[in-house]
Amino acid sequence: VLVVWDVGIKKARNYRLFEENDSIFLESDQTFPNLAALVEHYYNHPLPHHGSLCLQKPYAKILSI
Repeated sequence: VLVVWDVGIKKARNYRLFEENDSIFLESDQTFPNLAALVEHYYNHPLPHHGSLCLQKPYAKILSI
């Protein structure tokens, strides 16, 4: 699952990732060779079923040891 924070509605949106025949995708009409390529694509293009929501920056939780 790809979890994306939508600042417009201040809620998380969940996108189910699928994998088939060495490809990964959110929708079967747009497949990618790996997760990095999928993320790069949706950085420049809106996510499925949303007119303007694109990936912007990753969330990183810093763990203290």
